[in-house]
Amino acid sequence: MVLNPQDKIFITGATGFLGSHLTRLLVERGLDVTILARPASDHPLLSGLKLSRVEGDITDYASVLRGMKGSSTFYGPGDVFRNIASGLLKIAPPGGNGVISIRDCAEGLVAAMEKGRMGERYILNSENLTILEIFIECETIAMSCGSCRGSPPAPLAISRVDS
Repeated sequence: MVLNPQDKIFITGATGFLGSHLTRLLVERGLDVTILARPASDHPLLSGLKLSRVEGDITDYASVLRGMKGSSTFYGPGDVFRNIASGLLKIAPPGGNGVISIRDCAEGLVAAMEKGRMGERYILNSENLTILEIFIECETIAMSCGSCRGSPPAPLAISRVDS
């Protein structure tokens, strides 16, 4: 994905460890960033940044929709997947994640140990999927191995929200 200056980016978890660093980097690159944060949440890395802030919580449907309005990209480095799976978040925001099978990840780590050099960084990823695609894949795996009885683990209420 190429980040364009005209993109509006919505970030949940921006006051957390990873989210605050991600937010700062995106704003420093001149991107239009909106964060979702609880009223009392703040982070030193966010002070002085030119960004929009929507007050609310990831489990509050209305505040998530307010933050997503007009956004072309979504990053949720926090508990987005857990909140969707538990039914607290009833939508699948735009955007996604890089995923990799645990076997491929382990093989990549071994290869880096064997052939890598000290101080080098390696990115292990096999596929980029939307949040909804990740849940569908998890549901398919759970249903095929018989670990899911009755309703599937992914919430049926997941829907796509268009800006």
